[in-house]
Amino acid sequence: MSTLAIGIGFGLAAATCQSATYLQSRHFVGRDCEGRWRLLLLGHVIQGGVSLAVLPWLWPAEMPALRQYAFPLVMDAGGYLVGQAFLFSALRQIEASRVAPFLSIKIVLLALLSWLLMGTQITGWQWLAVGVAMGAAWLLNWTGGRLPARAVGTILLTCAGYATSDVYIRALIDSLAPVPRLHAAILGVALSYIVCGVAVLPLS
Repeated sequence: MSTLAIGIGFGLAAATCQSATYLQSRHFVGRDCEGRWRLLLLGHVIQGGVSLAVLPWLWPAEMPALRQYAFPLVMDAGGYLVGQAFLFSALRQIEASRVAPFLSIKIVLLALLSWLLMGTQITGWQWLAVGVAMGAAWLLNWTGGRLPARAVGTILLTCAGYATSDVYIRALIDSLAPVPRLHAAILGVALSYIVCGVAVLPLS
């Protein structure tokens, strides 16, 4: 099986799992006004604790110096936290079934950030795919009634946070060299959740 096929498979699995979490998050944050913040804080404290517990088994013999991967790690975790905070806010405003499709806007922002910040070369066909994603998001805005401007703004901020995180996930994996890429990806996940857990712990 090719690396591309494996990547597509993981991407589809991740999208499926994320869609399921949106439904559960909507159920949780809809209970009361403080639900979204309690979920954000407690969820990341637990994830950070689990990641810290497994970190000794993930720590490689040739771990690079902190200065080599600190910046992409902070940007990855920070963008993710911002995205999560605005996602929970969006889920209080509209149904999860309408939020999830709008997250395709992240593709547009991700392409722009990758091009502007990382110098990634994007082909004409790839820009066409970005345009299709943008058009689909625009059409979805009219499905089931037009969304309030506040909800649209919240979703855009959600996508901006997630897109920033996605850009720096790749940078984080690259910065963990000479750790093998699959190992670096799993290690990067653990380190990111630990940073998120530490960041929200004082607020819990």
